[in-house]
Amino acid sequence: MGSGRPLTSLGTWGALTTTKVRAGAYRARTRIRDKDGVTREVTATGTTRATAERALREKLVDRVTPT
Repeated sequence: MGSGRPLTSLGTWGALTTTKVRAGAYRARTRIRDKDGVTREVTATGTTRATAERALREKLVDRVTPT
């Protein structure tokens, strides 16, 4: 039996995925492995694809691990 995919390092996130929610609204999302070892989904929205991704990156950098 294989060992599976290796865990993401603590405090890092995977690829960003952006989808169009409706006209003029985009949602960017990714999963982050917080300092407590739990993987959580984080999302951000914007009026363009680039704005949503930028907002998500800012959110990830300023993120505090939930307690």
